Amino acid sequence: MEKEIERLFKKIKETKGSRFVAAKRLEDIDSWSSLTINIFSVYIIVVNLLVLVEPRPEFLTGNFITFITVSFSILILVLSNTINAKEYKSKAVEYHNCGTKLSELNDRLSFYKKELISPNLYDIKQISKEYNEIINKSNLNHKTIDFDYYRFKRIKDKEYDYIEDKKWFSFKAWFEYNYISKIKYILIIALPLILLLCYLL
Repeated sequence: MEKEIERLFKKIKETKGSRFVAAKRLEDIDSWSSLTINIFSVYIIVVNLLVLVEPRPEFLTGNFITFITVSFSILILVLSNTINAKEYKSKAVEYHNCGTKLSELNDRLSFYKKELISPNLYDIKQISKEYNEIINKSNLNHKTIDFDYYRFKRIKDKEYDYIEDKKWFSFKAWFEYNYISKIKYILIIALPLILLLCYLL
């Protein structure tokens, strides 16, 4: 009985944690995608306003301005369509709701784990059944990157001593999660400024 409680507790806790990580990942992607769209909209306005500057920089030819405007507009269109198609916000809410329901189960099971309530087989099976029902009702499943990031945040816990190279695992989990949710958007935003700086230097 004790081993079954421990196994179920660990499974619920890790699934719950991974769902919350997935929710935060999608919230970040949605926020950074929207920010990228807004910044590139500003870039388009600035490039077109530079036409009014005298003397105009040599690289600001009519063809260049048209190219930049069309390119940035395409990027904005692609990001906008991606946000709408992927439904990041609604999926983040679904992940979070699933995590909240699992958290309730986790709290109930913790009373048995800490022996605050005498465990009985029926209640443990009922919690396991409810866990499966919650998972089956959810249309989404978290990704490996979410589970890895969850473990990375708790890498010092004894239960994760089975991870051999913790430094590499931690870097890999941190980088993959942040690259998908933030870093790639920062690079996209910074790229035009970097190119402009390289030209001026």
